Amino acid sequence: MSGQYLTAMPTTGQRRRAEKRMARRAKVSIDPDACQGNSQCYVTAPQVFEVVDDLSSVRDEADLEYHRSAIEEAVRRCPTGAITATWGDSEEEGAKAKTQLP
Repeated sequence: MSGQYLTAMPTTGQRRRAEKRMARRAKVSIDPDACQGNSQCYVTAPQVFEVVDDLSSVRDEADLEYHRSAIEEAVRRCPTGAITATWGDSEEEGAKAKTQLP
């Protein structure tokens, strides 16, 4: 077995820590001045958004990475462009991809 290396699979704890790091880098925000309470975000991603007093907000318990595609769709559907989603796909702070209206 000369020249061969064995690599260990990450433990469950290591995977969870990596997932938490990614979740901390993901951020979804709603500009309360731009939000008109149209509820398009809630209709598109009810697991992530809620509407309270005619204003949309992000649920505290929402798993942003898991619902990423639904969040991106909600960003596209928001008629006022009030939603911004930032994804931490890269280790470099300046290389974050922002999802906004085209």
